[in-house]
Parts: sequence; structure tokens; C-alpha cells
Amino acid sequence: MSFNKIGFFTPVDYGSYKEQSNFQKVGQFAGNCLSFGGKKATVISLISSSGMSSRYKVKLDNGCKEGFLKSALKVFLLVTIIFPIIMLAIKLSHRAFNSFYECDPQLRHQSSFAMPLECEDPQEDPQEDPLEVEDDYVLKLVKMRLSNEKRTKKEYEAFNTDALRRSLGQGFEVDMKIKAELSSIVNGIFSRAVVDPKVNGELVKTGDRDKIVAKVEKFGQVYSGDTTVMTIKVAKGIIFKMNFGDSGVIKSRYKKMLLAEDVCRKKGLNLLKIPRAKMFSINVKLSDGARAKEVSVIAEQFLQVAPTEKAMEEDFYKQGAKLDGAIAQLAKFICETGYSDVEFRNNPVIRENNGPAKIALLDIEEMTEERVGLFGVSWPRRSGLVACAVSREQIDAVKKVARGYRLAINEEACTHRLGQLQQVSRLRKVA
Repeated sequence: MSFNKIGFFTPVDYGSYKEQSNFQKVGQFAGNCLSFGGKKATVISLISSSGMSSRYKVKLDNGCKEGFLKSALKVFLLVTIIFPIIMLAIKLSHRAFNSFYECDPQLRHQSSFAMPLECEDPQEDPQEDPLEVEDDYVLKLVKMRLSNEKRTKKEYEAFNTDALRRSLGQGFEVDMKIKAELSSIVNGIFSRAVVDPKVNGELVKTGDRDKIVAKVEKFGQVYSGDTTVMTIKVAKGIIFKMNFGDSGVIKSRYKKMLLAEDVCRKKGLNLLKIPRAKMFSINVKLSDGARAKEVSVIAEQFLQVAPTEKAMEEDFYKQGAKLDGAIAQLAKFICETGYSDVEFRNNPVIRENNGPAKIALLDIEEMTEERVGLFGVSWPRRSGLVACAVSREQIDAVKKVARGYRLAINEEACTHRLGQLQQVSRLRKVA
């Protein structure tokens, strides 16, 4: 699976993509003002969202030839100097927080051992594929992976998302009382954010789109970011994740959890732990007088992991060779799904585990490229699984799995990690 990032001056059209902000609309306008024809990128779907940054999959086409009057008006505005500077500044801001990738058509069928990202129009042949009703490219990844394994059409139809939902939520319940309390609390946050900026002495505010920055004693914690994560007192052991600007982000995250559940079951990855989870919706008024908006919510089991990223990293060193099996299985999971945001904080060791050492799959929504998940990349920064390995044997295990999927080995990343481990070993001996 490989993506090509489109050029800066290639104009982007969000087209029929429903969840676009005013900032993105202005960015689209600025891009069109600085374009005089040529290829144009149309947004197909969201790949991932982290903080204020979003990554989109796009389709390139030749666009259409502009009329003489439109082109003449652009030229007239550009010679004013001020107008193009303003448009360029807007475009720079837009691209700083939004990046766009085209799936490389030349690499689409490069390897039958690594699952490719489906690059074609997601609207194609809707009546032929039972997975199409889910309307998300993630389930198409499953279809493509099954295709690579030479599965039959009957086996396509045997892929039952309802069964996966039951499996992912097995033994995990969120009753109506908890849902009602969550809805009341969230609506209360937005209401107080408008009429009363302080609750229990803490500032509560809503930003553009969906940011909430708050810590209110009544309901627990709310963390800032495009995806809001919160806990409430009446739901012990449950974490709630929601996105008030784009519910598609949450639906995509949940479907990737289903994909992960499917892969772990079919490949026997029993040393990886996906939190039990269920998805539902609540109605939220984002401001006084506004119409209630349906917001998708993932209720997720709270796993016993270290409380900080530093402690999570320390757990890897403490477990040492006990994690060899889990590291090898995580490498296989990455090669099967393209999971790419591999970090200590996203994949911590599960504590209070009496059996073999296991690794949690907490935030797996970013699935862009296998080699990034295995070896990392400098921009956008991703550590990769090799950077989480705590021994030469674990690094060699990652390399062995990569070779089995015919992926090129990043020897530089492996050598760099070995150097880090030697430094850590020396420091620990001194201490």
C-alpha cells in the first residue's frame, strides 16, 4: 500500500464530501484562485485525523478548461499583488493542517502478500459487494485482503459485520442510564460554555469545530483535540470517544476496530488486545438555539495500562523477552492492516495480566502504510514498531515478518534503534 502526496499547487475540491469546515471551504477557494487548469484533486474519504491535522485520500483528474472571462479575472486579481499574497497565505494555512494523498496506481497490485489500499472510486459496483453497504473504505480493505488470499465469493458474503460487532462488544454493556447521563453532561458542557464560562472554577470553552478544553469535577475528564475523549463518574471502567465536528471520524475509527477484530481472530493474534467497544449516538445542541445534532460515540473498555507514556515505555523494558511473541504478532497485524501510528502510548503493555505478556491496540485509526508502522517515518513523525523493540531479537523478529510480506527493510531505522538500546543499557548499568 503506497500513497503519493499531491503537489502544493494542485487545487483540491471537497466535492460531495459532507463533513467540511468553513476553513476548508476557504482553503478550497484560495486553491482555485491560484490555479489555471491542469490536474485537480477530489476528496474521496478521510484517512486519519489527529489533533488539528487531517489526512485525506483523493482522486486526481484532468479538471476542466476554464472560460476566458474567468481566467482574465484571475489574472487581473493576481497583478494586484495583495490578493495573491492573501490567497497564498490562506492556502499555506490550509495545507499546514490538511494533507492529501493519491494511492499510487503503479503499486496497486505490486504484492499479493501486503494488503493494498483500494484506490478506485468507492461508488463503483455497489450492487455486487455486500460490504459496500458500510460505505467506508476500511471494509474494502477487508475485501481486498480476502481477495489476495484467493477467497471465494461465498467467503466474501461470509464476512459478517454484525458478528464482528457482537464479538467486539462481547461482555461489554452500556445501559440507557449511562447514555442518558452522557448526553446530559455533554449538552451541559456546551450550554455552560456559552452562558457561563466557568464551572467549578475551571474554564470551559468551545473552539472552532469541536474542541472542548475542560476539567470539570462533576463528570470526570475531557481531553482536547478533534476527537474528544472523556470519562464520567457513573460509568466506571468506560472511556467515551466522540467528534462533534465530523461523526465520520468516529465511524471510521469504529470500523477499523472491527477490521482489527477480524484480523486478530482470523490470524490467531492472541497476544494483542483490542478494548471491548460499542458504538451508539446521542443528540447534542452545540449552542443555544441550535438544532440538536446526532453525534456518534464509541464507548470503550478501559484497559489496565500505565498512566503515562514514560511509564508505558518503561513497561516494555521491564517485560523484555516476555514481549517477543506479542511484538512478532503486532508486526504481522501491521502488515495485514497497514496500521501506521505505532507508539508506546497507542500500544502499551497490559498490566495485571496473569498469562503471557500482551500488547493493547488502543488507537489504531491510522492505517496508511505497513513500512511506516514497522520502521517509522520522520514526517509526519511516526516511531514505528522497531522503535518500541527492546532487544536485538525483537528487531530481528520484526524484520523476519516484513520479509515474509515482501516488504523492504529499513536497515537505518533498525541500526538507529540498536544504538539507542546500547545507550539505554549503559545508562541503566550506571544507575
